[in-house]
Amino acid sequence: MNSPGFSGEARSTSFERKVIIGALIAIAATYLILFASAILYDACVEPEYRAVARFQLLRFRLGTSGLNAGVNSSNPPVDAQDFDIKITEMSSSTIIRRVIHRLTPAERCEALTPYWEGNIFTGPLSEEEVLGNCRRIVPDCVSFTAAVEFNHPNKALAHRIAGYFVEEIQRSHDESVAEAINPQIERIKIHIDQLLMEIKVLQKQMAFTPDAAAIEIEKAIRGKEAAYDQILATYILKAKQTALVSPAIRLLDAPSVSDRPVNKNLPLVLVIATGAATAISALITLVAGIALFLRRAANPPTGNGRP
Repeated sequence: MNSPGFSGEARSTSFERKVIIGALIAIAATYLILFASAILYDACVEPEYRAVARFQLLRFRLGTSGLNAGVNSSNPPVDAQDFDIKITEMSSSTIIRRVIHRLTPAERCEALTPYWEGNIFTGPLSEEEVLGNCRRIVPDCVSFTAAVEFNHPNKALAHRIAGYFVEEIQRSHDESVAEAINPQIERIKIHIDQLLMEIKVLQKQMAFTPDAAAIEIEKAIRGKEAAYDQILATYILKAKQTALVSPAIRLLDAPSVSDRPVNKNLPLVLVIATGAATAISALITLVAGIALFLRRAANPPTGNGRP
């Protein structure tokens, strides 16, 4: 017949075995659940493609007058402050609004549909917020270059909208340079902005107007857009004919789209899942170790366990 000490040791050994087996099962389940979740996430996420173009800010300022252009080395070279100012201009909401104005109704609907609902933290997003979130300006202060990126599930649309951003950035550069030395152009720009606001107001009115009245509003919108295009052409012509002394930008790489989705990277997701599973497993091991330590402290072994 076994002594009480031997029986207590047997119960202690049985408890330790259960704790170890339970910890191993919990660790295995953790790895299985996280790996399955990672694979499921990668399979369910909607693929996004990235269109990228690159600009460079030239080291010397360009002096142009009419059609004659050249590097004016008598001007101070471009510095980091000039580069930061140019990046700020590229990132401005004005460029986003101009790109939105260029989108056709079909393009606008397709561009906004995947994102306009936002999430539980942001709520519904505006057109500017959606395009601003999809577009990213990535500066490189060493080479004075900046990448203009645009992400979207539709590869062709991402390429097209990235092209719009490139054209509007180039146009904005010409305009900002001209504004610095020609106050008349600033007045034209104010007129352009007023037309854009009037067009936006008319578009909102059209959404809540009966069909008969909507036709008249649509005609008014077309008239405003025609006036906008005419004034903008005058604006650009004046900018090009004005003597300019400013940091110049040039397009290094036209927009190109990645062949593979930028948001689907199963190896990276698995690495993250492995790291999370390892951390949880370490916590489980620590808890099991503490449980075993407390059990042994409460029930220390008595001799050899035999009577």
